[in-house]
Amino acid sequence: MFKAVADFDRRYAGKVLENLGGSGKAPIREVLTAQPFADKVERTPDRDTMSAIAEEIMVGGVKGLNLGYRYGLPAAGVTLAGKALLDLTGAYETQTNGTLMP
Repeated sequence: MFKAVADFDRRYAGKVLENLGGSGKAPIREVLTAQPFADKVERTPDRDTMSAIAEEIMVGGVKGLNLGYRYGLPAAGVTLAGKALLDLTGAYETQTNGTLMP
């Protein structure tokens, strides 16, 4: 099951990268938004223990940002759109006293 989720995330990250304008044009933005979650990130060789721990924390943070950007923001947008539609419907019903006739 994890393989199916990882494959979906990889395809979705590819689409995000495609929408950003392709590979190589803005490498920092691409890493922060289009890095597949399950892909391994190369670590810097020959680090001392504290630097390696700091690097692991930063890589985890970047992966968290990726998840928020790719999944959290769209979900929040859909939720807000649904709330706006509900509010609009409620305002219309209040204005027309719950009837379809104006």
